Amino acid sequence: MITAPAPVIVVTIVAPASIDLEMTVAVFPSQAVLSASPLLSPQHLSSLASGLCPGAAESSLATLQEAVLALKDCAEPRGHVILVLDKYLQKLPWENISCLRPHTVTRMPSLHFLLGHCALREVSVLLGHRALTELDPESVLNQGVNPQEVFYVLNPDANLKDTEERFREWFTRESAFCATDLPLSESAWQGVCGAAPSPDQIQQAVTTKDLYIYVGHGAGARFLNSQKLLKQELHAAALLFGCSSAALAIHGELEGTGVILNYLMAGCPLVLGNLWDVTDRDIDRFTKALLQSWFSAGCGAGLLDHMASSRQATYLKHLIGAAPVVYGLPVSLK
Repeated sequence: MITAPAPVIVVTIVAPASIDLEMTVAVFPSQAVLSASPLLSPQHLSSLASGLCPGAAESSLATLQEAVLALKDCAEPRGHVILVLDKYLQKLPWENISCLRPHTVTRMPSLHFLLGHCALREVSVLLGHRALTELDPESVLNQGVNPQEVFYVLNPDANLKDTEERFREWFTRESAFCATDLPLSESAWQGVCGAAPSPDQIQQAVTTKDLYIYVGHGAGARFLNSQKLLKQELHAAALLFGCSSAALAIHGELEGTGVILNYLMAGCPLVLGNLWDVTDRDIDRFTKALLQSWFSAGCGAGLLDHMASSRQATYLKHLIGAAPVVYGLPVSLK
């Protein structure tokens, strides 16, 4: 576990074959045990004490128990967790394990991606002969998502009629998920419903809007010019609710590849997608719960704060509910 400047915790996980677990436990036993103390039983502590200090198991156990009791009444530190997973472990829904459910969690392909996204929040300003760095007022990571600056693509293949019926009125009439006093013409979301969007429409949306919502098959990659996308600076956070929209394909010894990485490389602050294929009705339940709860929470509400509760809206909580994952950094409403 690598702890970055608060409140971000970066957890790097690699396949067991590429890490010496015994060395890790030997070097950081106390940190690992104390951080996981709410999940450990007395039997776990006793076994660990016997393994670490076979000749002084009783005194070691007493020391561990004292430390655990001292932490019992302390508030658990809250921070955003970023998972950096290798190409094999990224296929698993780590966000759904019990110790991570209370936390906001996103993924990054590597620490280099993480550092690059942190730099997206900043802009260089010339002051005399010096270049100063300050927060970028235009970045969604700083200013938040404007609930009226949304572009959607709903059922572009025109073969998900039930899904279109569920969301068409909300998406086309007005920004129904959020309270607004704006006139209808100003509060309505822009988008395409029941038809394929043009690449130019998508390109303009992801570079000018604050939020891009895709509800259809896959990640909508066929509506994007990938080469042109990588040459642009993406401004909008992207919610891709299609099947396997966050899946990374592995080819031989190479790292995983997928359209979601193109979004990140182009500077997209946050991308939500599914790890595997999902059923339309159940993922629609998740989509509805997530958008309704997030937008109704008002200014300052973080998208990731509503992920756990939205997973519970699905019928197949450990299959469909576990599929959505998020890459990037946290965003909130403006």
